[in-house]
This record gives sequence, C-alpha cells and structure tokens, in this order.
Amino acid sequence: MMVSVIVPVYNAAPYLPKCVESITNQTYKNLEIILVDDGSTDGSDKICDRLEQMDSRIKVVHKKNEGAVSARKTGIELATGEHTAYVDSDDWIEPDMLAIMHRKIEDADIIICGIERDFGSHISYETNHVGAGIYYGKGRDELYAKMIYTGNFFERGITPYVYGKLFRTDILRKNQLRVPREIRVAEDPACLYPTLLEAEKIVVLPDCFYHYQMRDDSVMGMNDGNEIERYRVFYSYLKNRFSEKKQWEKCLRIQLDYLMVFLLMLRNIEIFQCDAQFLFPYGGIDKGSKIAVYGAGRFGHELIRYLHSIEEYTVTAWVDSNARENIETPDVLGEIEFDYVLVAVLMESARQEIWNQIRSMGIAEDKIKMIDMTLIEKERRLIESRFENQKTGWT
Repeated sequence: MMVSVIVPVYNAAPYLPKCVESITNQTYKNLEIILVDDGSTDGSDKICDRLEQMDSRIKVVHKKNEGAVSARKTGIELATGEHTAYVDSDDWIEPDMLAIMHRKIEDADIIICGIERDFGSHISYETNHVGAGIYYGKGRDELYAKMIYTGNFFERGITPYVYGKLFRTDILRKNQLRVPREIRVAEDPACLYPTLLEAEKIVVLPDCFYHYQMRDDSVMGMNDGNEIERYRVFYSYLKNRFSEKKQWEKCLRIQLDYLMVFLLMLRNIEIFQCDAQFLFPYGGIDKGSKIAVYGAGRFGHELIRYLHSIEEYTVTAWVDSNARENIETPDVLGEIEFDYVLVAVLMESARQEIWNQIRSMGIAEDKIKMIDMTLIEKERRLIESRFENQKTGWT
C-alpha cells in the first residue's frame, strides 16, 4: 500500500535536503513525496525542483505564500496513498519510521509515535502521556478524556502535532480541509484533535521516530502583537468542532480551556496581569522584589521577556541546567541576592525535580515559588468569557 508524505516548505533551504533525504531513504519504499513550496524566497523552491529530478516519487507544487494550513490543504488534496504522514521541511525522520508504523497500523486509523527535539546543545524526548497501546471502544473514550490535558499542568495526553503520526488519508483529508485558512497559530491541534475524534482505532507507540529541529528563527518563536485575535479564531473553531461530539463536548471544552491558558502563557503572559498585585502565575510576590528565574524553555523565555518589559521587579539571575548564552548554571543561586526564585517550567514532573534541586542547595522553601494552580484554574474558568468579550477580551 502506498504512503503519501506531505512536506510543506517555506524558507527552509538549509534544512530541506536532509529532510527529504530522510524520507527518500525510508526502508518502506512505496511512497509518494509531495513537496508544497509555499512561496519560499530563500531558494527552497529551486531545491524542491532539483530534488524532484533526483527521485521519481517526488512531486513538487509551487504556490503563493498563504501559511501552513493552506500548504497542508494543497498537499492532502493531491495525496493518493491509503495512508498519509506530514513532515516539516526543517525536520527529519528515522529510516524505519514509516515501515514500523505501517506494519503496526493494521486496521487502525491513526498511529502515533513520540518526538525527539534537537536543541543543538542537547536533545529532549516528548512521548505521549496516555501510554503506548491500542485504543478503541471504551479505551478510545478514555483516551479522549485526557488527549489534550491529562490533569497535570501542562501535560498533553497526545502530542498535539500532525507530524510524528500516520493517518488514514480519507480521515485526515476530511478534517484538514475543514481547518480555516485564517488559523495562523496552533494549526496542528486545529487539525489533529478533530481527526482523532473521527478515528475508530488509534495506536500509540513508545518510540521517538520523528526529529524536530528547534530553530530560533521559526514562526513559533515570533510574536507580532496579533496573537490574541489569532488564538480567538483557533479557540472558536475547536469549540465548534467539539460541539459536534455531544458525548465528549464538556470534557473536551475543559481541556481546551486549559490548553488556551497554556498557549497564552507561552507568548502573551501580560494579558493575565490586568490589575493584579501579584506576578502571574505565582502568588505572594510583592512588587519591587528581586527575582531569580529558573527555566530557559519557552515559558522561561516569555517570563524573562515580560519581566524585562516592566519595572516592578528586578531580575538578578536567569538559570537553567542547560546553560547557554545569557543563561547561567543553577549553582549561581548560592552566590547572588534574591527574594525569590521562580520555577519557570510548565510541566509538573519537571517542576518538582527542580524544586528538589533548589532545596538541596540550602535555599529556604519560602523563597522558592512554584506555579500556583489556583491562579491557573481561575484563568481557565474565565477563558471563554474573555475571548467572547469585546475585541480582545482582556483589559
């Protein structure tokens, strides 16, 4: 059976050859590889054409730049394989990924693996917290109950990406084509979650076959001030799609609200401050405090950005176990002055490990500030009303 592999391409010239080579070198050979050039301006279009000449399985489509949703729609409309996978143009996959996934898919609609994130200085692994196994019938319903949010902040049951997955093409096509082109943030979950809800059987593997290249210049890392309206479009779309599944709607809506708090904390943390006298999401921190921040992931970067944009607090250190430029190792906490050290990590298990590490350094408990889940819950309950209020929903 043929597998279609769709690669949306936009200004990925340094990475594209490695990406496509990882697909053409798959041990599973019955492939069609669709490269959708979404109006690249860095020479990626020419690389696509050159690669097409090198392998008869490669098909290239050039189109004007309209974003990831449009590129994926173009690709899925052309796909002729019984199953389809997406690969981003700056990522790559293990040589036997498609062979293993295709062998295990049997009569399943979707098969899912984990993600390996390449930060350059280190690698992290992101697996699915629902656990490996076959989900259908009652088991599938239990998966839906925690596919977006397991109950630990913020832990996803299923990785929220369309990559790292092999879909039955007709189910993917049906749901991908419904995603509005206007969605320019969270494009992956906008397609993935409704597709999962259409599946009769889902297989989750423990392996990490997909390699995600962390890029400082990626669209994910950009913030041009229009994210609130973009997230409103995304939220409205998924809320409407979930309303079609009455038996799961309430559970899915709660999970979606937690997801929105999480996403906004990564890019727009100031919207949660409003007139509050505390620093969200930490309680009991007086204005004027000297602060050390532990965590250099996306939330750590967002928190540092926000703290540097205001004058109410003084940042005396930014530390992380993977120290790099502008970020120091945690042992500096024993040498500097601070009122509080904020654990700027959103995953609950990682937060607890960091808390233990800081305490082992002799730092008093009352100086360590963890995320206050009562504040998270308060914002979760307000998400829908805030998105529906006026133009922004936040003041």
